[in-house]
This record gives sequence, C-alpha cells and structure tokens, in this order.
Amino acid sequence: MHNIYQFSNQVISKEWLLDQGLRLLYIDDNFIVDNDIVALFDIKDQGLAYGNSLVVHDTKGVFIVERTTKQLMNEFHQSNRVGFMVSRILSSYFKFKHFLPLVHGNVGYMPLTGGSRSNADWIGLHYVAGFSQVDQIAKFESTQGFNIEFDFPKGNLSTRVHDVSVMAEYFVSSAQIYLRSMNLKVTVANSGSILTAFSTCICPSHQKIPQKYQEVEQGVDHLVDSIFLKMCRGELGYRETVIIYKQKISKTKRNY
Repeated sequence: MHNIYQFSNQVISKEWLLDQGLRLLYIDDNFIVDNDIVALFDIKDQGLAYGNSLVVHDTKGVFIVERTTKQLMNEFHQSNRVGFMVSRILSSYFKFKHFLPLVHGNVGYMPLTGGSRSNADWIGLHYVAGFSQVDQIAKFESTQGFNIEFDFPKGNLSTRVHDVSVMAEYFVSSAQIYLRSMNLKVTVANSGSILTAFSTCICPSHQKIPQKYQEVEQGVDHLVDSIFLKMCRGELGYRETVIIYKQKISKTKRNY
C-alpha cells in the first residue's frame, strides 16, 4: 500500500527521491489532480527514461507522472472551476510582484523555482505547519510530521509565504461573510496550517481583508470588472461594452 507516512523518518527532497528513494516510487498516470497534493517536484530535465513530475500526495504517497508540473497545476480548474483566475486577480489587487500562486479558499499552492508559468516546484501551504530558509534551501515541516526541502534560489521565503497567506485569508473571510448572509457558517478545516499563521499581522495587505459585507461586495465588483476587462480589452469601445454587461447583470438582480 502506498502512503505518505512511509517517508515520515526521511527529509523528502528531489535529490533524495531520485536517488535512494527511487525504489519507493511508482507510476500513476491516471492520477486526477486534487487538493491533497502536498508537493510537486519538476524532473523534466533530469534525464529520466520516464516521467516529468514527482507528486507528493497525502494519501497516495509519492509517485511519478508523465505530465509536467505546469500541466498538473493547470488541471486544477477541473476540480475548483476557476484555476488561476481568482488568484491572478487577487495577486494584482494586492500588487504582489513575485511568482503567481494558486489560492482557492484555504488551499494554497506556492511555486518555489522556475516561475509559475514554467515547470516549477510547488508546495501546498495548507499542508505546512512550519518553515525556514537556510541560504538557498526552503525547508517545510508538514502537518503530517515529515519534512520537505526545495531549492529556493531567489527571494525571501517568509515574505512569499505571508503573501500567499494574505490571499487565502481574503478568500476565506469573503466566503465566511457572504455565507452569513445566507444564515450559514463555514469553518477552516485545516486551521493548523501555515496559511493562518499571519492572521494577527497588521501590514497594509492584511488591512485589505474584508470585515463586513460591503467590503465583500467591493471585492466581487473588482473580480467582475477584471474578468470583463480581460474579455473585452482590445475591442472597439470595450469600456462601454463592459458597462453594458454590468448593467444587464444588475437588472437580473431585481424583481420588476
């Protein structure tokens, strides 16, 4: 039986997996992307006879797939419907300049190397309990108790983790406030992850996290505006087209 806990006494890294850990790996090209991915390692240029990615998975252990890490990350829209769309808009809203993460509620995947538009290594921060940076190595302690290491050649790891956490907190706070308007309540399932560790931060980015319904509405308006502008930009009179679309949407909200 394949299980992530067979690696509990070993620091998981790309180098170790492709050397001493290779005998513990298996191939699963029928794998369907889900939120239980703990980490992805790009091995496209490692010269292996088969495989372009190593997948570290909570319930399936560690295995090799033929798809690249970029292809795997781009499949998330099949399970959450939005893929990188909301993450891209939130990153722009907060004016974050580094590589684009994938955030969906309290699920957050952060690229470590290569950039999010190429074949990067990725870590699922919703499975991370702690982290540290030693020179150009990023070290993560998982919520399951094992450790994962990545090459991290550029940037400040704490800043990167903080910024992904801000995006997740914005997402979660918006969902909680909106669901209260439906007399519903949502709680974070993985409250022990690093995505909640910066909740007491008072930086300018954290000040933008919505606290009331009107602020959620402003965020939704920004989301809709961004999508419309992306769809219509380049067309003649695109700004007027966006206004017309928004007016039509507004009309559907009223009972005439």
